[in-house]
Amino acid sequence: MEKDTIAVILAAGEGTRMKSSAPKVLHKLCGTPIINYSLNTTSKLSFIKETLVILGHKAEEVKKTLPSNVKTILQREQLGTGHALMQIKNALGDFKGNILVLCADAPLLTVETLEKLYQTHKKQNASATILTSVINNPKGYGRVTRNNEGMVVKIVEELDATPSEKNINEINTSIYCFKWEDLHQALNNLKLNQEKGEYYLTDCIENFIKDQLVVASLKTEDPNEALGINNRIHLSKAENRIREQILNNLMLQGVTILDPNSTFVDQEVKIEQDTIIYPYTSIMGNTVIESKCVIGPFSCIINSEIENECTVFSSFIVNSHIERNSSIGPYDYFKNSQQVKLGE
Repeated sequence: MEKDTIAVILAAGEGTRMKSSAPKVLHKLCGTPIINYSLNTTSKLSFIKETLVILGHKAEEVKKTLPSNVKTILQREQLGTGHALMQIKNALGDFKGNILVLCADAPLLTVETLEKLYQTHKKQNASATILTSVINNPKGYGRVTRNNEGMVVKIVEELDATPSEKNINEINTSIYCFKWEDLHQALNNLKLNQEKGEYYLTDCIENFIKDQLVVASLKTEDPNEALGINNRIHLSKAENRIREQILNNLMLQGVTILDPNSTFVDQEVKIEQDTIIYPYTSIMGNTVIESKCVIGPFSCIINSEIENECTVFSSFIVNSHIERNSSIGPYDYFKNSQQVKLGE
């Protein structure tokens, strides 16, 4: 497949509703910063040529966590999503393809959904293709309004919505695929919303429709997939969902997890088959647990390597290497220990 699309990840916002001194996109989900999920997803897309990350609030702090091959662009003033996209014009130069706009705080998006979004965009030769979602409680989201033929008419922000528009439960996820030439022109003509003091990217969609350009859409099959993280409640919900995915994948690969509800495993952890994980166990960081181990209950392992056929019972292990056939616990504590072998 032709790589004709540049991914643009919006990561400039402060995230005030997180009530934190840390940038929102650096809060961790299963041990991994939120923004890394978007980067990981885009790296797997068949049509992506390059990825740009737009930074703003505490830009240098965020930039330090990004892979060295990711190009960043600074949005010095956070004047809305339209203004964010204005920042990429110089970087794209005479680029003629598409851009995929993603939010750094939407970690649950799948490769499959974004591939479908791109295919819809290409098939309909659209100027813009919007990813939408139907949710039970759309409060706080922009609503997607359609005509009798099912075509998108406009996206209306909740503050501007009429009572009937507020009853619409199809929302704009703020994830788009654009034909860059058309968006470039629309950004040149974008007007500042005087009430909010921002440039709305959704105004470009409205102008496309007025100019009779093709605006396509795709609904997510899973209503929660494009959910953004705006506060700690959203963070907790996303954590639960990702943790469930991690544990399901491990079980399908041959790991026994006796009680998924009380087992916590980070995204970067590797566990080999025929290992058994007992309840109330946390395995965190860059931990590797080899095959035929028994871990827990009530154990915590962080950034450590546990070799084959070890037993760890009710113990804490951090930054340590446990040799094969070792028996640890109960109530042992190892920190910065190498080649520990106990239990013979």
